Order: sequence, then structure tokens, then C-alpha cells
Amino acid sequence: MHSIARPVSVGLLLGLLTLIFGIAWAVFLTLNHDRIHDYLGERGTEAAKGGVITGGEQANALHSHHDHAQAVEEPHPDASHAYMHEEDPMDQAHERLTRGHIHAMGLGLISIAVSLIMPFLHAPNRIKAVASACAGVGGFFYPISWIIMGLRTVTLGPEAAEKSVVPIVALSVVFVLTGISLAFIYLVKGVLRGD
Repeated sequence: MHSIARPVSVGLLLGLLTLIFGIAWAVFLTLNHDRIHDYLGERGTEAAKGGVITGGEQANALHSHHDHAQAVEEPHPDASHAYMHEEDPMDQAHERLTRGHIHAMGLGLISIAVSLIMPFLHAPNRIKAVASACAGVGGFFYPISWIIMGLRTVTLGPEAAEKSVVPIVALSVVFVLTGISLAFIYLVKGVLRGD
């Protein structure tokens, strides 16, 4: 390995692994769509029978407002909650699983980009390594949080599934933003100095 790439090798490796994971996940979703649908359906049925779904989300998982004998439609003050309330948890689960692929591809490219920019900037090797590794680690774990959320949506309900991955999401976002910010700061310094 060339010495210029050594400090950013972790970020490059994680970026490539994230891209490979994103591609493999897309292939898996495509080839196993029916099996995934059946699996999520079984988990949703078990959760509904066992009362695992939390709070008011149990009603969402089992039926919609349109299943009631009364056709009373009440507006909800929170528009985002109203959208979540109308959408079927199974559809949300599939959408979240798909977003795992989309985020893996995008964040894999971002961590590779940060790792390719850093060697050409006048920054200490330690900063180059930190920026690259942070982008790589955050970029790897953020898509996984979407997959975990998707798998938990029919069991816990949409809102509880979101809350269950907040720690992973928070750390991942901090890591990715740290990597991008370091690259941006040293790039701006280089431009302003005329290096």
C-alpha cells in the first residue's frame, strides 16, 4: 500500500465493505421478496396475538380506520403522525428494509470520497485517519439501523421500531458528520491558504 493511503485505509475498507453490503442487500431483497413478506407477516401476527406491539400502535398493526363500522375520519394535528397512522406497517417495514440498501450505497460512497480527499490535504496523519475512520464507521452502521428498524416494524410498531434504533442512528450520524466536517475544514483551510 502506498504511504499516502495508509492513514485512510480503514475508511476506504469500510466504504468498500458498505458498498458491497448495499449491493448484496439489494440482491437479497430482490431474490427473497416473498420469503421476507411471509416472515414479516408471521412476526406481525405473533406480535398481535402476544400483545408485543406497544401503545396505540397495536391498532395500526391490526387494522386501519377504514375497518371500523363507523366511517369517522378525525384529522390529527401532527401531519407526520397522520401519514404513519395510515400506512400499513408491512409496507413501512419493506420501505425501511429498502432504505438500508439506499443508505449503504450513498454512505459507502461518502466514506470513500472522504478517504480519497484526505490524503491530498495538509492535515496531520492522525486527523486524516480519524476523518476517514469516522466516515467509514458511521456509514457502515447507519444503513444497518434501517434494516433493524424494518425488521422490528411489524413487531413493535412503526414508532417503537424507530425509537429502538436511536442510539445506533445518533452515533452513526455523529461519526459521519465528524468525518465530513474534518474533510471540509481542512479543504477550506487549504483553499484559503492557497496550498
